[in-house]
Amino acid sequence: MRDGIKDILDKYQISKVIVEEVRPEGGYGVGNTHTHKMLMWLQAAIAFMMHDNFQQINIEYIYPSS
Repeated sequence: MRDGIKDILDKYQISKVIVEEVRPEGGYGVGNTHTHKMLMWLQAAIAFMMHDNFQQINIEYIYPSS
C-alpha cells in the first residue's frame, strides 16, 4: 500500500495529503486493538515515506467525525 501511494505522489503534483486520525472504535481502550495497532503502523509508514521522499507535501490529520 505504501508503495502504491508513493507511485501516486510521484505521478501527480499533490500539495497536501489528508489522513484520517487513527482512533479505536468507541474511544481509547475499547474496540479491536489489533486493527488499531495495524492502522497506526500503516499511518506511520506513510508519514515516514512522505518525510523521506516528499517533504514539500503537507500532511493534515483529521478526526473520523470531521
